[in-house]
Amino acid sequence: MNKTELHTNIRSALQCLTSSSPPSMIQQAQDALLKWEADHTDDYVVVLLQLMGVSSDEANSTASNETATLRLVAILSLKAAIVRKWKDRGRGKGVGGTPTSLLSEDVKTLVR
Repeated sequence: MNKTELHTNIRSALQCLTSSSPPSMIQQAQDALLKWEADHTDDYVVVLLQLMGVSSDEANSTASNETATLRLVAILSLKAAIVRKWKDRGRGKGVGGTPTSLLSEDVKTLVR
């Protein structure tokens, strides 16, 4: 998956979390976000940082509210990813015995 596809997919999943989607769709979006976090850790965090910086230039209050909500969900997702991926907390290997992927020092610097 290239970075453009990842960005589009993450944005769509976050928007699903912010809308009045059925619980099954929300669960699918959460599962997809966790998978992208695990498989593309650095790119996932960079996309969340980009989505945090999104602003609405429209005067439409609905679009402004949607943008603010998307930013909030991106911030909360970034916080959760950082807690899980910033450093090894000595919990051993991840699911299936494979080591968990942590954030690279370059991405940590970008986050700081």
